[in-house]
Amino acid sequence: EEFLKHQRCLQRQRAYYSESAITDVEAALSKIISKLEQLSAQDNAPQVIGSLLKQFDVKFGGDEDVDGVKTAKLELAPKAPNVKNMFSQIVIWIDAPRGISLKQQFLEPSGDYRIAHYTNIKLNGKVPDDAFKLHTSGSVKTVKGK
Repeated sequence: EEFLKHQRCLQRQRAYYSESAITDVEAALSKIISKLEQLSAQDNAPQVIGSLLKQFDVKFGGDEDVDGVKTAKLELAPKAPNVKNMFSQIVIWIDAPRGISLKQQFLEPSGDYRIAHYTNIKLNGKVPDDAFKLHTSGSVKTVKGK
């Protein structure tokens, strides 16, 4: 509902902005509304969206390119004081068509930050059984539970 309000406000202020700015904002709002509609169609949609909005103030930071992929940048500000003490802001770059995060930045109150940047992502790729095998030295004794 909040994004629909922004879209109506944009229409009222159309004369004050360039056509390219209006087009960019309309595209971003349409993308967000579309993604929210996709989330809303899921069985657990109320829990997912409700949980996110209860815990964070969410702001759309525009479209940004990450490794040649157009992403939607979301800026999350934690509401809970204990989370604010750890992270003043969390920024997530989402590849909307695939529904995955390509990059995340966790900003600490001190100004330090951590970045998680994912590349060479393969969705639903085959993982060899050997990837789950525990490789040990010859001196390790394996004990199996009952």
